[in-house]
Amino acid sequence: MENEIQRWPSDDQRLCSAVRCSCCRCAHFTQHLKDIGCVLYKKTMVAAKKSKAKVDTINSKIQMVMKSGKYSLGFKQAVATLVQGRSKLIVVANNCQPIRKAQLEYYALLSKTPVHFYSGNNMDLGTACGKHFRSAVLSVTDIGDSDITSA
Repeated sequence: MENEIQRWPSDDQRLCSAVRCSCCRCAHFTQHLKDIGCVLYKKTMVAAKKSKAKVDTINSKIQMVMKSGKYSLGFKQAVATLVQGRSKLIVVANNCQPIRKAQLEYYALLSKTPVHFYSGNNMDLGTACGKHFRSAVLSVTDIGDSDITSA
């Protein structure tokens, strides 16, 4: 009785019936949904995988720049490369301070440099760069073997 599955009929016939495990109410819920092939489960998991795949793509491009290109980390260095006109791309973390983000956008507009807003925070951006510290801004001066400017 403890591993018995309870099924309730769904309102919409396109979706499968709701499933709950009577032993823990939620621990096996996703496994049960996988087993019966729930349409709703597939839709949510596919959407999550697509967004994660995009993050993985930009992370792999950043790693390629780290290996073969030239870059600088940090706000002050990014502004310096923008003012000098050497920057090819600016990557900004999502938790960068709004005033700094606005300054970077302004300087990038003046130097006609594309800006990519990274979906992760500054810790994720630093980790994607292969560093053990946070970085809110990445300025790419030479793309090397990567095609990061098309991201």
